[in-house]
Amino acid sequence: MKTLDVESKENFNNLDPIKITLNKYPRVLVLKAAFETLKEGNKVTLVELEKKIIFLLNYSYNIKEKRRPH
Repeated sequence: MKTLDVESKENFNNLDPIKITLNKYPRVLVLKAAFETLKEGNKVTLVELEKKIIFLLNYSYNIKEKRRPH
């Protein structure tokens, strides 16, 4: 079994889109976006995660606005 050396392990953590996104958004939202992205057949990249998170946030905001009595 191969092991990662220290330098490549550090680079792996810096390039992991899930870990980068977890610094900005709550864990539940990031995981939901990642699973939705995979379900659509796309790779989990930083751009895909950001697009999906923005979509999920807009969707939940629109639902709350529809429920609010005016």
